[in-house]
Amino acid sequence: MNMKYKNDSRTKICRPATDVISIEDGIKIFMDVPGADEEKVDVSVEDNVLSVRASYTESLEESFKVLHTEFDHCDYFREFTLPRNISSTKISAKIKDGVLELTLPFSDEVKPRKIQITKE
Repeated sequence: MNMKYKNDSRTKICRPATDVISIEDGIKIFMDVPGADEEKVDVSVEDNVLSVRASYTESLEESFKVLHTEFDHCDYFREFTLPRNISSTKISAKIKDGVLELTLPFSDEVKPRKIQITKE
């Protein structure tokens, strides 16, 4: 996971591990965003660019005093330029067990279709 600090704060911006696969009706993207839940994930499309932002949700109780930690605490950010054949208005997203799944369907104009032949 590539990391950099956001401005001068101690919050890191991480580039999450991502798999992009082709499916029959479009593209699926799987993104590793551990510690983020659906309220802390923002997926948007602007000017044919898909942006994903997610915030890490810390779950330690305030009564704990951390003596040592090796876990990365960071926010996530990724951008993708969408191919022209993706229907950006039909993109859907779901999250489960720290993995964000995006479904990017092809637009109807580019989906293969069978043309029925009629007899005259």
